[in-house]
Amino acid sequence: EIDIVFARYEYYLLSGERMIIPNKSLTQKELTQKIGNTLASDNVIGTPTLVVRKRCFDDSGMFDEAIPRFQDWEIAIRFAQKYQFGIIDEPLVKIYESEKSITRTKGSSLNAMLLIVNRHRQFFEDKGTLTKHLGNMFKEAFAEQRIEELFSVLDKEALIQGLYANDSKNRSLKKNFTFIKKWMRSGSSEIAVNEFLNQFEHSTVALYGMGELGKLLLDMLTEENKQKVKFVIEQNKFLICEYEMKRLDDLQDQDFMNLDCIIITAIAHEEEIIQNLRKRTTVDVVSLSDIVSADLGKIRDAGSCEIR
Repeated sequence: EIDIVFARYEYYLLSGERMIIPNKSLTQKELTQKIGNTLASDNVIGTPTLVVRKRCFDDSGMFDEAIPRFQDWEIAIRFAQKYQFGIIDEPLVKIYESEKSITRTKGSSLNAMLLIVNRHRQFFEDKGTLTKHLGNMFKEAFAEQRIEELFSVLDKEALIQGLYANDSKNRSLKKNFTFIKKWMRSGSSEIAVNEFLNQFEHSTVALYGMGELGKLLLDMLTEENKQKVKFVIEQNKFLICEYEMKRLDDLQDQDFMNLDCIIITAIAHEEEIIQNLRKRTTVDVVSLSDIVSADLGKIRDAGSCEIR
């Protein structure tokens, strides 16, 4: 009843370090019955350990030669969605890293991930790991100054997810805002933002944060929608802004009265911001990323602007 069998292997780095892959922390169940969930997170199968029934290749195709790296991971993802896996739970192969190893080829990782994520996006999304991979791709793209490649390949929703998923401690985000602004201005973001605010008839919106994205949001607004902003919640009161700025700790209950929505414009620490706001108010909260990427009809049908 088994279609595919693989084993753990020993991987020796140039530094002399020895690794066991898959890691011993992964159980037999995670590597057989739950192999789809495991592969959705990481590449854990070494091609030299694979024994595969021929019909699996006949049905699902061969290795994709267009992918510069992770060909073994990509085909394993295909197999995991159709076939039953078994594992011999001991290292049967030794693999040695070399100077010419494909794993050391600069840029190959990002190119491969773009292809794999685009092809298996629904698989990663269903398994809950799409955001993780998008965040890693953004981190690598920033490091290699290749952010524009993401703009040309990924759709708007994936771009927003990747931007917000990127490590909040990665300060390279600030250095690359030129590209982010260029992309946001060139797409339909401005329309989405104004359509969202059009549902409010009165001055009933507060903004949280007046950093780069906060300023970008204000630039996007029509004059009519600018009038709907009641105040800005901002810790740095020395920033110059056309609206009244208040620190969260200084807000009174009456400040939240008649507010229909608070829009978060900060990239990092969204969950922490949400928690802090929830301690003070029950007003609906939405992030700029949600507005730009979400289906506004679904937001309205749900009767809430609360962040996902």
